[in-house]
This record gives sequence, C-alpha cells and structure tokens, in this order.
Amino acid sequence: MIELENRILPNVFELNQNFPNPFNPNTRIQFILGQEELVSLNIFDIQGRLVKSLVNSSYYPSGYHYINWDGKNNMGTQVPSGMYVYKLVSENQTIARKMVLMK
Repeated sequence: MIELENRILPNVFELNQNFPNPFNPNTRIQFILGQEELVSLNIFDIQGRLVKSLVNSSYYPSGYHYINWDGKNNMGTQVPSGMYVYKLVSENQTIARKMVLMK
C-alpha cells in the first residue's frame, strides 16, 4: 500500500530509516521527493541479490511517500531473518539503507 501525505513539499531526495527496525514481518519505508521523479525502490540481501522490487521505474510526485514491506520476496515467499539493504534510485541519485528482519 502506498500513501501520500499532504505537507509542505521539500526540495530534497531522501530515504528515511525503515520503521520499525528490527521488524517482524512488516516494516514501513518512507522516501521524500522534492520534485516528480522516476524512481525504483528495491530490497537486496546482504550478498547484493534482488529480493523484492517495491517500486519499479515509476513516476512519483513530489512529497512524502510510504511503502510497506511484508518481508516477502518477489515470488511471495517469506524471506529468512537477516540484514537487508533497501535502495532508492532516481535518474541522478541513489540512497541505500540497512534493515534487520528478526523472526
């Protein structure tokens, strides 16, 4: 589920720490865009393999965006406990953060 909050729009490209962290099995990821951008938001395991594509090259308006991850991979299977990296990518910028899934 994706939500858009109405606030004063920032002039930034930002990826916040997921909450809660550590999590089991759901977590919420927030990113902020200062302008409309084509973005991707993907989750990788610690070896760098793609686990889940939450946003795949989609246009998002400027503002605050929230995406929930249920701890499942692209095939719908629950992933094991461990550290994961989530990465927000636009045409000109990339930000990555770590999160921990604990069962």
